[in-house]
Amino acid sequence: MAEDKLAGVLYLQEYLPDGVPWRESVSRYSSLFERGLIADWNTCDWFCVRVLGPTIAANGRGCASAIAKWSTSARLWKARASVVGFMPVIAVSDHHPLVLRSSAVLIRRGERFAKTAVGWVLRDLSKHDSVSVTEFLKQNLAHFSTESIRNALKYSPEATRRKFLEGMKAARQQHAADGASRRS
Repeated sequence: MAEDKLAGVLYLQEYLPDGVPWRESVSRYSSLFERGLIADWNTCDWFCVRVLGPTIAANGRGCASAIAKWSTSARLWKARASVVGFMPVIAVSDHHPLVLRSSAVLIRRGERFAKTAVGWVLRDLSKHDSVSVTEFLKQNLAHFSTESIRNALKYSPEATRRKFLEGMKAARQQHAADGASRRS
């Protein structure tokens, strides 16, 4: 079924008629996730890059805000789409606050694919707004996985990557100790 889903994504990308109101499109896209029709990373990411990103690009801030709100979805793939959908438009500075807000929700989730989405989007965001990425990392360090932090810092100097990885380990230890003291 993966090939059929990817073909469907390409169909939407190439043949979706112009003029469909974005609210209607976004509602229908949301239902694909809610019904479990997009439930793996490959289909999700293809859909995000080929359909959601261009939809955001064509329809602006209101559409972008609607998709960013998906970050709170209980459905992992819909939540992932709330940041990965911005990959094609990550250079647009108006979207950066939305991406960072959605990332702050996703990075706190335990699932690997929530965290890797954040690492991926931060990696590309760092090309346009490295200061915001650095601040985001500092504020959320305890929630990162090694994989996601390495991805987020891909374009940073080795010394910076090392510093944040060490900081992540210390922040996790502190976070665990704080949790243990609250439970006692």
